[in-house]
Amino acid sequence: MGSAIKKAEKWWMVLAAAVLPAVLCGQQVEFERFVMPSGLRVLVHPDHRSPVVSVALLYRSGLNDEPSTLVGVNRVVAGMLTESTGHLSPGEYRSILETYGGETSVEVAPDVVFFSDSFSSNLLKGAIWLASERAYGFREDTAAYQQVLEQIRREDAARSEDLSGREDEALRGMVRTVNLRLVPEVAALDSGMTMQAAKAYESLYFSPKKAVLAVSGDVHPDSVRKYVVEMFSLLPPDTVQVELNPTVFSVGDAVADTVVLSDGKAVDVGGGILTTVEQRRHADTLIVEPEDRSVVFAWQVLPYSDHQFGVFDFIGTVLAAPDGSRLFRRLVEEEDLATDVGYKVLPMERASVFAVKVSLKPGAEIARVEETVRQELERMKNFDISPAELTKALNTARMSAWESISSNQGMARTLALNELLFADAAQLNRRMEQLSAYTQEDVRTVVRRFLRNDNMKTIYELPSSQGAD
Repeated sequence: MGSAIKKAEKWWMVLAAAVLPAVLCGQQVEFERFVMPSGLRVLVHPDHRSPVVSVALLYRSGLNDEPSTLVGVNRVVAGMLTESTGHLSPGEYRSILETYGGETSVEVAPDVVFFSDSFSSNLLKGAIWLASERAYGFREDTAAYQQVLEQIRREDAARSEDLSGREDEALRGMVRTVNLRLVPEVAALDSGMTMQAAKAYESLYFSPKKAVLAVSGDVHPDSVRKYVVEMFSLLPPDTVQVELNPTVFSVGDAVADTVVLSDGKAVDVGGGILTTVEQRRHADTLIVEPEDRSVVFAWQVLPYSDHQFGVFDFIGTVLAAPDGSRLFRRLVEEEDLATDVGYKVLPMERASVFAVKVSLKPGAEIARVEETVRQELERMKNFDISPAELTKALNTARMSAWESISSNQGMARTLALNELLFADAAQLNRRMEQLSAYTQEDVRTVVRRFLRNDNMKTIYELPSSQGAD
């Protein structure tokens, strides 16, 4: 895509690759699975190619679980689970990483929260211990809490200057209402971000039953099992579970910006682009520097669980891949209106987003770009996609999936995502057959169904002195 979307797709790319086939034809990912008495699911993938191990801990919680009264609570919990646990005070976690040459990753996404640590494989026991520290919950510490809040403020300030982050917020906002999982127990918590509210949220969502631990690397499954049992055995057994029954918002429902719960409390949920069917075309403007002048075309599409979700990677490759796609040939090579094109898919549980971005040349007329995009969409709706285009799209999807599991961290994350989102890590070994079965008619059907004007939002990225042409 244009520079911003191309450079900042990390989480979306990971999730999209995880729910697409994660193996090349004929290859199978082998792993072992066991479940702790607490309900924690554990996956072990031995890989002896290098002396490294990655330990990933994923929770089924995310931005789509946050009411307006607790926006950012997952980031607060994730920060506290790094800075203040039963045996670690602020700064000690990072000190361990620096001392032993470890690498870490923490991601808060719409539907999951992800932690990962990678070390030399001879430090397996320590890596599993660090994951267990998070599993037992954060320790309430005022100094650590203030430190986490300050770090979040710095990240927010940086994000406000980052075009890719602003794009993601605008795209996710299209489907916020549809994807929001409003749970009465959470909505009933006191308004305002406090350490006590974050702890109460953690007790509901960051439980072993809603978590997956995945280990990939130069390890033996028996050793992993031994250390996991040792480190995680004190988690309470899975006997009494809080019943989380979210209010599900249908695309066909007229959802107000404020929902009144049974106890009379009003909670702002925000309005999505498709709170009702047959919405008129939407448009937003993001102010950018003159050299970043662009147009983003975005549509609400299928959830990642739908069997046709993978078609959007095919559509993106054929329509708007940075090199050789239909829009690249027309807008960049033939009509000289753009410097680049690209696409991205934002996978979510109830409604995903498919977006095409055109980076404009100085002086390019936006109306001409919009007309060219419309023409190419009509072509995809009404005419065959060539076998060569389908083959390229399939090979591109295979390569993307392969790259996502080429590292131990990527493998652990992919296994855990499939287990967490679909309750079946093994399904990643079955999805290549599904991908290979997509046809020209599948592509046409999906384009006709979703890439419609009444389902489209246009984001104009323009300098402050300009408006949409």
